[in-house]
Amino acid sequence: MARSQERVIITLDRDFAEYFHRTQRPAIGIIYLDLPNSLRTIPGINGLLAAFFRDHAEGADLEHVLVIITEREVRIAHD
Repeated sequence: MARSQERVIITLDRDFAEYFHRTQRPAIGIIYLDLPNSLRTIPGINGLLAAFFRDHAEGADLEHVLVIITEREVRIAHD
């Protein structure tokens, strides 16, 4: 569904990050939030996503990359 609607998946589920690495050419972008339970709250997630979009998203081809956001860093993996 994400692919057909040209959307990016934002998830706390590590399986989506592993899917990105297993496929030849991922057809979707994935933002994986690798967070401790203390940050798995709506305010915590919203704050990290706001900082990502403010500081890192410009120029990134979000439809074709894996973004891993932790409490300390942002990593962008290309296919």
